[in-house]
Amino acid sequence: MMADTRSAPPLPPQERHAVIDDLARFLAGGPAQPLAAWETAEWDFAETVVYWQGASTWLAQRLDNSALQPPPEALASLESAAGDIRQRTRVMLAGAAELLGALGAQGISAMPLKGALLARQYYPDPELRALGDLDILVRRSDLPAVRRNLAALGYRFLKRSEKDETYLRGEYKPNVWAPDNVHPVEIHHRALCEYAGMLCDLTETLWRNSPVQPYNAGVECPQTDPPALLAHLSAHALADWVLGQGKLSQVNDLLLLAGSLPDESWVDFIELAAGRERFLYPALLLLERLAPGSLPQEPAARMAAALPPRLLAWCQQVRIALLFELYSDAAIRRDFDRQVYDLFARNRRDAWGAAVGLIFPPRWHARLEAYPRLVGSPFWQLAYIPLNTSRLLRQGKHRLSRRSPH
Repeated sequence: MMADTRSAPPLPPQERHAVIDDLARFLAGGPAQPLAAWETAEWDFAETVVYWQGASTWLAQRLDNSALQPPPEALASLESAAGDIRQRTRVMLAGAAELLGALGAQGISAMPLKGALLARQYYPDPELRALGDLDILVRRSDLPAVRRNLAALGYRFLKRSEKDETYLRGEYKPNVWAPDNVHPVEIHHRALCEYAGMLCDLTETLWRNSPVQPYNAGVECPQTDPPALLAHLSAHALADWVLGQGKLSQVNDLLLLAGSLPDESWVDFIELAAGRERFLYPALLLLERLAPGSLPQEPAARMAAALPPRLLAWCQQVRIALLFELYSDAAIRRDFDRQVYDLFARNRRDAWGAAVGLIFPPRWHARLEAYPRLVGSPFWQLAYIPLNTSRLLRQGKHRLSRRSPH
């Protein structure tokens, strides 16, 4: 969505990290005392963070249940954003029901993912969950029919990748959370997360574990059962968190879902995760660090024991703020990064597969979006040249900056 003119108040990195640490823990049910010591600059920074991350409604609710009193301007801005999010979520959920109903009427299986599902089925108040876009999973073979339905409903094509296509309805507005800001829909045909070229594909898992159920406004559609949904949310959250591009709303998603799982569902989740532990468990172990007691003891112990030592150490030691530090130049970028490789590669086969996938991504991979004309031409393989040249130059600059004296 189009960015407005809002920017984070300037704070030194250590202060910025401290605010995000305290904010994340408070939102997850932690102590309010650290926030009581904030000055106006810290409150303004925190309000900006939750605005961009769609957590304004969550913070407003937490503040209502505490004795904390932010400065008037920060509180007014927070409440304004929270009101916009509520209205936007209402409109977006109606749009989801409209689209799912239209597809279902033609016999097309389509299931809501992430916020479009969570808001309706897991949030006690659906309007607390911000919806910047709608995520819908369909079969790849149904894409032509889905495109026709989207066009009939007024959506226009924006872009595609190797796993999804994005469509828009409406026009951009300066306020990201305005109810009438552009409504994006991501049509997924693969539920895929990537970690430096290593893939976690949950597509068929989701289809196998998604019975048809009532959704909203009389619409029925496939909806993922809790263990498979937890797997998908955990993989998706980790893919963002390890890049330093996490959203605080993902913490609330995981808290609500993990808190609703009975013991037998945890058994199903552990079985479902077999072979994919390194992609599913870290987000939940990080959740336990943020909100102690959010996981049952036995599943948490099994998850920790199943992780490679280096990845487990990262879960135990990484600073929480770095998972959500959208403003940091040090955030891990979406190209080859040694840290991601070191965390997730298990053997030489992983290393070679990651290298090939990063140097030669598929035609509609997100990494190639910077060169749309070249990728859209018959000579699209030439896009590998600027892609990898840019990556190597950035790596070189990063190494030089690390060697330079401070």
